Order: sequence, then C-alpha cells, then structure tokens
Amino acid sequence: MKPEQLSDALNYLDDELLQEAQEARLQTAMPQRLPGQPAVQPAPGDAANPAPEPTVRGWGKKTVWMRRAAAAACLALCLGGGAWLWQRGGCGQPLPIDPAPGPDASQPGWTPAPDLPLLTIDDDLSSGMGFEGLMFYDSSEMYSANPWTEDAQLSYLPVFRNTLRADAAGAYDAGGISEERFAQMRSLLLQTAQRLGMDTASLVIGDNAPSEEEKNAYREKFESIGEEVPEGLFDPTELNAEQDGVRIEVEANMTVTIQFEPALALPLDFPLDFRMSYEQAQTAAEYLREAFAALIGMQDPQIDICGGDYTFSGEHGYGVDFFEGAGDPVQQILHFNFDRASFSGNDEGRLWIVRLYQTDLSDKIGDYPIIPPGKAKELLLAGSYITTVPGEYGTPREDLIVRTELVYRYRRTDEYYMPYYRFYIELPEQKRENGLNTYGAFYVPAVEGQYLTNMPVWDGSFN
Repeated sequence: MKPEQLSDALNYLDDELLQEAQEARLQTAMPQRLPGQPAVQPAPGDAANPAPEPTVRGWGKKTVWMRRAAAAACLALCLGGGAWLWQRGGCGQPLPIDPAPGPDASQPGWTPAPDLPLLTIDDDLSSGMGFEGLMFYDSSEMYSANPWTEDAQLSYLPVFRNTLRADAAGAYDAGGISEERFAQMRSLLLQTAQRLGMDTASLVIGDNAPSEEEKNAYREKFESIGEEVPEGLFDPTELNAEQDGVRIEVEANMTVTIQFEPALALPLDFPLDFRMSYEQAQTAAEYLREAFAALIGMQDPQIDICGGDYTFSGEHGYGVDFFEGAGDPVQQILHFNFDRASFSGNDEGRLWIVRLYQTDLSDKIGDYPIIPPGKAKELLLAGSYITTVPGEYGTPREDLIVRTELVYRYRRTDEYYMPYYRFYIELPEQKRENGLNTYGAFYVPAVEGQYLTNMPVWDGSFN
C-alpha cells in the first residue's frame, strides 16, 4: 500500500470507524522500550523436537475488521511518526536465520574483503512527532547493559540487508511476504508453543487476514467513491494461535508476542509494571530469568533494566529485558541489538505480555571496517551526523557530550542494518523548571567513510 493510497484510504473511512479504530489502538497498544531507545520529546510548536502438524484455519476473524480499521487510521502515526524507532531482535534461540560467526575483530592483521559493496546512508528521519531524547536530572542516572564499551578493540562489524523492507506507508516491497517467510513464522510459532508447554498437536494456527464479509465491507466503501481497494490491503501479516488462555502472535519481522489472559500473578512483593524502582526491576528480572528460562531460550541470558528516564512531571520507571550474553564480542553486540526478550505487566502488576524479538540477519553483506569512537566524535563536531533534534534546541559541543555508545540503527524502511555511534548531547535550552535535563540523540555512521556513498551532513532543519 503506497503512501498516496494510504491517504486515500484514510479519507474513505467514516468518522465512527475512525473513532473505533482509535479506541482499538489505545486498548491494544503496549509500550515497547527498545535497547537503549530514548523517548520521543514533543516537536517544537506542538526446534530440536519437531512438533506434530497442527490444524490450520482462520483465527480471530471477528477482530480483524477493527485491526484493519486501526491499521488504516493509525498507520501514518505509528509508522510515519515512529519511523526512526528501532526494531528489536528476538529470543536468542539459534535458528536458521541467525548470523554465522565472523572473523575475530580484535585480532591484528584483519583486513576487509576487497569487494565490499558501497553503502548508502538513509538519513530521512522525518516523523512530525517530535525528537529523540531522554530526560534525567543528571546524566549519571543513565543506565544501559550494552556490551560495547569505548575501550573495545573492534576492527569490524557486520552489515546486513533488510530482507523484508517496507515503504514509507508500512507496506512491504513488491510481492509482499513470501511463502518462505510464512514458513519461518510458522516454525517460530510452533517452537514458542513448545517452550510454553502447549499441545502443538491440537494447536490451531490462523492469520490476521479479514473474512469475506469484512473484505466486502471494504470493497463497498471504496466502490462508493469509484475507487478500487488498494493492493495488498487484505494480505495477512501475522500468524497466531491461542490455547488455554495463552495467545501467540508472530509478525512478519519475526517478533513474537505472547499474551496471558488472565495475566499471571508473580510471587513478588511489588507490582510488575513500569513504575518499579531499579532495585525492584532487578529482583523481578532475576525471578523471571529463572522461572521463564525455557521461554527465554538463551544460553547466557543477560539482564537489561530498560528505561529509567523521566516524564515531564518527574515520574520514571523501568522495564525488564534480556539478551543473549554468549558468543564473542561481535556476537554479543548483535544479540544486544537484535535478539531480546521483554516482559511487561498490566495495570494490576501481573505478567501480561512477553515479546521475543528475532530479527532476520540471514542476508549478511559483509564485515566492514569501523572507525574508533574518537574519530566519530570528530565527525559529530564537524556536523556529519543524523538527528531529529531541532537546531534551535541545541547542537553538538564537546563539553555537552554526556554519553557515547555503539548501536545498530535498523528501521523497517532501511535497506541496510548498520552500526552507528550514538551520542547523547545535553540540550541546555531544554532544561525544565523542575531541574530535569534533556539529552538529545545524535548518530554518526560507524562504518569507515570510504565504504559510504554519502556521509550525512546536518542542514539545521527539523523533520
């Protein structure tokens, strides 16, 4: 579905349907804090044992109409507004799509392959929703379990091609989701069900394609204004199954969402929600790591207490994530960015949602030489960076740099998954009356410039 088609589709939905779509989005939305992902500040001015074959039939048809309406009404907001947000990887279980180990990046004498293709930086971070930043009273409050450190001796990092790229409206490339990808999604769903102890022999797998009744309703709406239904609107984008109060959904990007209904009570003396203190989150993580070891499926699950940044009113809290700690330094960096498990509670503090992220890294382009953080800082101060921070909110100065980390920037619209240095810069003009400081995120490509067709240069504009 192209951007112009999306715009048309939005115009065809009546006000009542749009209102229902908004309500559905608010009821189903779950906060997702990605590895080290900052918040969005306001814009200026505004398996080893094969499972038995399960039955396959339609699932959740009564809810598809609402999902399609919500998708149409909110796609521009959720995908356009958050287009710069990072997807996250999965459960760390070795699957066929996992990247193979590369050379030892810390060994002297390593040289890149002579035929590495040039890469083009996608510097379009337009969102209209605000800018990427964190709020803390002091930068010392920032926490991250990122295995990369500034003294890491790495010569290279791998770059991958996005195997399921989407356009600006969120529609996948021509041909949509392949049968091969659906087979991978199905395998992942069954593997997850096995880990949960579900009866895979009787498991019913469905998708989120609309029923014929729902399709006809859409057709009538488009026909009433003399238009055809946009291509791909009815194509399924997830597989799902439900059994004994546990629902599993697998998206095309290999994200698994597990929902417990009713939510699970945990033997904790505090609620499992984002309002936990750091110490409470650590206690919850240690319990979850042991109790849900089979579901997490990692050899060496490392705890990542996410969040900690504050709201405008001075409230803050933490989330509980895990990433695979096994492997060499490069593999650990990849696991931290792409392969994770996230646990979330409901309003009553019970375990409600678990998300397992398994990004497809099967299309490895090559191992690229990376620049050291000192060189990246030079480029930052020279203006070669990507950011959503408005120029009037502040620009990089060496005395304002409070944190440097290496991350992979990977959006569903990007052609490549590439490493970047992320610098947090204090924005003095955005200091609040309650003492909260704002730290904006600025990105410099970590790949050596000779392998880039374009080095981003900030032009002072916003979005």
